[in-house]
Amino acid sequence: MLTHYFIKPSTIDRIRASWLATHIERYVERLHTRGYAARSVYRRVPVLCAFAEFARAHGARDPADAQACIEAFVASRVARHGGTWNSARARAGYECAIRRPVRQLLQLALEADFQFAGGRAKRPFPFRPQPRDSSPTRRTSAGCAPPRSRTTRIGCAASRTISPSGTGPRCNSWTVRRSRRSCKPRRPA
Repeated sequence: MLTHYFIKPSTIDRIRASWLATHIERYVERLHTRGYAARSVYRRVPVLCAFAEFARAHGARDPADAQACIEAFVASRVARHGGTWNSARARAGYECAIRRPVRQLLQLALEADFQFAGGRAKRPFPFRPQPRDSSPTRRTSAGCAPPRSRTTRIGCAASRTISPSGTGPRCNSWTVRRSRRSCKPRRPA
């Protein structure tokens, strides 16, 4: 699975030379199956390799021993960063970005049936067309005439919102007029 994300053989060899290499590969495979972006893998794997070196230098021999090194590793990465944060929230976010993948890796290594907790829910694509309400009473009650062309219909449907009183949809008549104007056929010159 590492070859899917890393091209250079030297990078793959460096990752596989780590004493946590099998667990890192399993972690990357889990990220891939869960649909994480490639950028997440590129950002997390170097942190995991650095943690493996740090834990080995501090006497860890297996993932259970390595758990005791997490906070010291986070503190060393924060100190190495240089403390150039604009706020305490930014610093906490950086610490979390270091701590979370390390904890997930170690939990994956220690528990056979470990599942990532939660994560982000996939949001729908924001520009996907919404199903149109085909009832003619809805359009005429909103003050819009039935659409005359495809462009007019799109303009009217795109501007439909719920009124502040919550009584129903309304249509911005400027949008309808504008879209009707824009779909007039051009006259030959």
